[in-house]
Amino acid sequence: VTDREAARLGEVDAGRARDWLDTARSLGFGFWESDGEVARFHFVPITARVLERTPAAPADSAAKGSADAAAAEVLWSRGDPRAAWSRAIRTEQFVLAERILRESFIAVTDDEPSAFAVLLATPTAKLRRFPYLTAMLGTVHATSGKGRAVGSAYLAAAEQFARARASEPGPDDRLAMLGVRLIALRFEARWAAALSVAADVSAASERFEIDERPPTPGVFAAAVLQAAIPFLGAGQHSAAVRLAERVVSVPGVRSELVAQAHAVLAAVHASTGAIVRSREHLSALERVRPGLTRWGWAELAAAFVDAEVDDLSGSRAAIEGVLRSAGSEIRLRVVPLRAVVDAAEGRSLMSISAVSDAVKDRERSAVPPSVRSGLCRSVVVLYLAVGALAQAKAAVRSFDRGDPAAGVSRAQI
Repeated sequence: VTDREAARLGEVDAGRARDWLDTARSLGFGFWESDGEVARFHFVPITARVLERTPAAPADSAAKGSADAAAAEVLWSRGDPRAAWSRAIRTEQFVLAERILRESFIAVTDDEPSAFAVLLATPTAKLRRFPYLTAMLGTVHATSGKGRAVGSAYLAAAEQFARARASEPGPDDRLAMLGVRLIALRFEARWAAALSVAADVSAASERFEIDERPPTPGVFAAAVLQAAIPFLGAGQHSAAVRLAERVVSVPGVRSELVAQAHAVLAAVHASTGAIVRSREHLSALERVRPGLTRWGWAELAAAFVDAEVDDLSGSRAAIEGVLRSAGSEIRLRVVPLRAVVDAAEGRSLMSISAVSDAVKDRERSAVPPSVRSGLCRSVVVLYLAVGALAQAKAAVRSFDRGDPAAGVSRAQI
């Protein structure tokens, strides 16, 4: 810990916290280390084991709750919102957990939905006053494959609650409730409604610098990034880029949010074939937050970039990373690319099978229109590549009504 973190944990001023840590050093419990800018106190490992075996003082629920919240906030201040959020949920610090969700986009995406499974151990009655937490509980059930009906009920409740609170006077609350509605609408595959709410967020973002009471930068950035995803799903790439670029330019935004904005921008540009720009955003992401390149949207972009420069092994590794940990929307985006890599390595029949299965699976998951269209185009092109005209004609029937790609595929056949 730094002396400031210790002060937050002990609810004292920084000077007294530093005295405590100096005393701990003299007793052999740890040591100071500085990187030239920040001094940190490292506890020796045995300290934790001793504390675990030490009988605790009589429990004071108020003091314990304050300590739990302080510990979660320290994790959050270090740029780890997911760990901070999990700790807040486990210790029933729901107000803090809701605040982390409002201000940290990484904790409300469908990337790695298993991270929210900690909610399943929480009594549902305790979550009713928290629309973000209710929405997260809905995503856990909706992505499990077995509890879609239960998930839909929670998502509908969260959306209804957020709609009722959308008229609250504070700009933070209004934007946060729009973010809740975006999550609920996306996971229920109500894309037209999601686009409408995303347009409201976009309009609010244009007023950010001229409003008398602009929202908190974290709330603003999280809501704007949430709005960029439906535009990407609808194939409106310029709108998605415009929103994500606003996050990068807003002062006071946490580094993890800036990094996520670069990841989303890299994925959007890679999807449109702007590989050079995608690579630039991946480099910017690495500078802002080294190590976050393993996140779903960044790995999706890396898979396209590697395939474009003929690094098929690198592309396959990135694809496997997406399929292993990302949510359904990101996983399905990578299926056509994996088919191309398979075909390039001489496994055409395997690639046809993979895309055909994905076309069937899309009916069981909330797949945005652009992803559905991409899957259908891919399977038609693969059938034509091996001369299977009858199967290509049958595949055209999988297109959504009104999808212009259907006409292109018929012309190709």
